[in-house]
Amino acid sequence: MSRVAFPAPREMTRGDVEGVIRQFVDAARLMADAGFSGVELHGAHGYLIDQFLNPKTNLRTDEYGGSVEKRTKFVLDIITETRKVVPANFAIGIKLNSADHSSSNFEDTMTQIKLLTEAKIDFLEVSGGSYSDPKMMGYTTTQENPQTTRTAAREAFFLSFATETRTRFPNLILMLTGGFRTRAGAEDAIKQNACDIIGIGRPAAVNPKFPQLLLDESLSDEEAGLPLKKVGLPWYVRILPIKAIGAGAESVYYGGQIKRMGKGLATSAPA
Repeated sequence: MSRVAFPAPREMTRGDVEGVIRQFVDAARLMADAGFSGVELHGAHGYLIDQFLNPKTNLRTDEYGGSVEKRTKFVLDIITETRKVVPANFAIGIKLNSADHSSSNFEDTMTQIKLLTEAKIDFLEVSGGSYSDPKMMGYTTTQENPQTTRTAAREAFFLSFATETRTRFPNLILMLTGGFRTRAGAEDAIKQNACDIIGIGRPAAVNPKFPQLLLDESLSDEEAGLPLKKVGLPWYVRILPIKAIGAGAESVYYGGQIKRMGKGLATSAPA
């Protein structure tokens, strides 16, 4: 199944790389022309920018692979070229994986963040995982007991990484995403000075007024939240030892809620 879903990749030619950089730049220019105030580059979850950044997947031997600086060149080129075609006040942020690092390459990740700050990114979103290890969906190899684990720690999947990033780069605007469902969890992350912005993708896909719910001071902390169950899978799928199946189901479900929202239809949380 993995071979069918994820066939062996082909190394991009220099022309391929330059062509994709132009596509990123063109997309940002179109967004600016359409009146948007910024874009976010997706450098996490196993997508292309992440594949260049990650030593597990970047096996290139040219100027786009090898050292940590060379692995970062692809996204730095995108940022540099984008700055040339968008207004000066147009924001460029990036979502970055925190869950790919290990003790052996943690400093490489910090070096990449340093290079991104030197490129004057406007914010960094801390996320993590990929479809082979979907931590961003809450699928991990360890199980937590919700009765003994603090709500804030359960909600903020990548809090410790964000805290370390804040320590090293105190002036970098940080966005933390992954698992936030309550006001208490969001406030705790901000009070710990782990981030400046909270990401709330899935709750907002179910209830687009979720930010107002969190900010409504007439509601208690117990009321200011939206607990979400995992998306259910058929029994014959659950027996397969492939975590990406569950992550894929989550993506399809919440993507479907956004489509329903766009059509003016009611949305719903997983049953």
